[in-house]
Amino acid sequence: MNISRDLILPNPDGDANDSDVSVCFLPELATVLNIVLHVVYDLSCDCYQPTLSTMVDAVDAMATYDLRPHDHLSPSKPLFLRILNHAPVDPIAVYALAAHHDLDLLAVQVSSYLLPMQLQSLPTAYAVRMGPLYLKRLFFLHLGRNEALRRICLPLPHPHPPSPKCSFVQQKKLARAWALTSAFLVWDEQPDLPASAIQAASASLMQNLSCDECKDSLALHVKQIIVKWSMVKRTI
Repeated sequence: MNISRDLILPNPDGDANDSDVSVCFLPELATVLNIVLHVVYDLSCDCYQPTLSTMVDAVDAMATYDLRPHDHLSPSKPLFLRILNHAPVDPIAVYALAAHHDLDLLAVQVSSYLLPMQLQSLPTAYAVRMGPLYLKRLFFLHLGRNEALRRICLPLPHPHPPSPKCSFVQQKKLARAWALTSAFLVWDEQPDLPASAIQAASASLMQNLSCDECKDSLALHVKQIIVKWSMVKRTI
């Protein structure tokens, strides 16, 4: 049953002493309705420490009272910030909420927290709640970063001019070793691959090199990879 927003919005023409007051029973829990009322008056509900589940229910209930979540969940609004604070702990629930109500700014900010997630294990209920558009954007974020990682890592380190201590034939050993290392880095398709993993993988190669020029070439190559990887977009 839809309930008019007039039941919860302030009435400037009302009489505070009017004894003819009707009682309306509402379907939401008191904790949920409390958040809805705070949204109406643009107040923070932080003092009540609401759970993410309660806030999700409150946002879902807004339509019942003719309230558009899009109007009340902008980055400057208290509830937006409160929900966003839960993104590191439960990013999939926050992203599904944002997607369901087309809250693009919230979805963008929380999407980076979903990089570690294995999307093949995404629960069906969340996929349905997101809808095709935001589900596609999430998959494309993962696929795009995986492709970028392959594009960045697979090229070989630049060879240096041959010397009596290190010929082109000897440098091919570094090339083959890096090819194996880069394949290892991209094999697991980790869109959240940390720079430390790239550095650790190259460190073992560095220990097996005796040529200082090869070491310099590998160090520069790894540095460029880390810089390029840090510049790849991390949000939808």
